[in-house]
Amino acid sequence: MIFEILSDSKSFILILVASMLAYAHIMITMDHFNDPDVGALSRMSYTLSFGELGPFDEMSSFQFFFFVIFSFFIPLVLMNMLIAIMGDTYGRV
Repeated sequence: MIFEILSDSKSFILILVASMLAYAHIMITMDHFNDPDVGALSRMSYTLSFGELGPFDEMSSFQFFFFVIFSFFIPLVLMNMLIAIMGDTYGRV
């Protein structure tokens, strides 16, 4: 059953990684006047995917808007998608 869940969660992992990279890319693109730290932004998007809200006091209002969208999308929507995938796999097996 574990292998079935891992096999079925490939699409979830792909969407999770793509959205984390997209968020880091958006923040790098918006911060193009400064020298962005790609590693720090990638770590921030990774920790944000687990619900850790990092330092958002130095963000512009446009960056904060994407921060709010991402912080809603990742923990809430994608985790519910993962639960649904596991439930479907459990029902099938």
